[in-house]
Amino acid sequence: MIQYIDADGIFADVDMAHLREDGCVAVSETLTPVMIFNAYQRGIFPWYEDENWVYWFATHPRFVLHPEKLHISHSLKKAIRKKSYDITINQSFEEMMASCASSLRKNQEGTWISERFQVAYTTLHRMGYAHSFEYRQPESQELLGGFYGVQIGRVFYGESMFAKVADASKIAFAIAVPFLQKAGIALIDCQQETEYLKSFGAELCPLPDFIAEIRILNLQNLNIDLGAVLD
Repeated sequence: MIQYIDADGIFADVDMAHLREDGCVAVSETLTPVMIFNAYQRGIFPWYEDENWVYWFATHPRFVLHPEKLHISHSLKKAIRKKSYDITINQSFEEMMASCASSLRKNQEGTWISERFQVAYTTLHRMGYAHSFEYRQPESQELLGGFYGVQIGRVFYGESMFAKVADASKIAFAIAVPFLQKAGIALIDCQQETEYLKSFGAELCPLPDFIAEIRILNLQNLNIDLGAVLD
């Protein structure tokens, strides 16, 4: 059953007995920070919009990473040591989203990161909930890769990443995960299963288990300083 969501952004709990195979649980004509915030807390996320409709999903099983299970390959460890770069936090959130939106992806003609998505998540960023981890060229500080997501309680909901040079997003992610773990993040929601994230140790989790875990972790408030520059 697909629920219609109005601007109040009230989502019903996911009904596993009637969950569609593709995981679509709701549609809306609007996309607001309140709607996104409420959806995440129930294991739901906005995936894309089509003909002015926004489609919301709760994928089963869910792909997640517990930070303590992070795996970094030997080749990536070598790249982290040898390459010259800076990793920054929240210095270019809007540019990060725009870069993710314009990044070409295999077997994908367009992007789900529409202008409405960029406006909504940028507002969440200004509210202190959405964060970007940026890979930069040291001298020019040009943004060459990274990723962004939303933090609620002790959960980081990953959204998208891009790389203009080899290993840029991988290095940003590999450095950010231990930072988030040290800050108190206990779970990273990767949403969709990919070989890319699987290589980092992400794994499938039954949706009911995922929802049960985030219900606890979402309520555990953190005061994370995400304004730093990472070494």
